[in-house]
Formats: sequence, C-alpha cells, structure tokens
Amino acid sequence: MKKENSSPTALRDALALTRTIMSNERTLLSYIRTGIAFIIAGAGTLRFIKDGIYVLLGGWGLIIIGVGFFLFGKTRYQALKNEIKNLNKNKKEKNDGRF
Repeated sequence: MKKENSSPTALRDALALTRTIMSNERTLLSYIRTGIAFIIAGAGTLRFIKDGIYVLLGGWGLIIIGVGFFLFGKTRYQALKNEIKNLNKNKKEKNDGRF
C-alpha cells in the first residue's frame, strides 16, 4: 500500500505550502520592521527638533504611517493565513475519498 503523501506531486505541494507560509511570515516581519523605523523617525523628530508646526506635523505623520504599516501588515498576514488554511482544508476534503 502506498501512503497518500508519497507521490512527488504531494511532496512538491507540501514544500510549496511551507515556502508560502514562511514567505508570509517574512513579509509580516518586513512590515513590522518598516513600521518601527517610521515610528522611531517620528519620535526622534518630535524629541530632538522642537521648532515649527511642520516639524510637529511631520513627526506625528511619521508615527501614524508607522502604525499604519503595522496594521496593514497584520491584516495582510492574517488574510493570507486564512486563505492558505482554507485552501489546505479544501484540498484535504477532496482527498478524503481517495487513498
């Protein structure tokens, strides 16, 4: 008897799924890193350059953009994670009747 996942196609699909999951995690970390950079730049601007309304607006703008990167990255990560989970679930349902 052959196992269900012993074919080269099943192995290739499993490895592709693993690469996709790791890529999604790597992309989330990139969004987090970019968000932190914007927040630090905004906080540094507010802390060390204290004159002018444009500096104040620019500093807070950078902080808001940084938080936006966090939120966008998290939303995108969660959406792709759910899509991968649904695809994997649908594939398992199709293969339940076959051995």
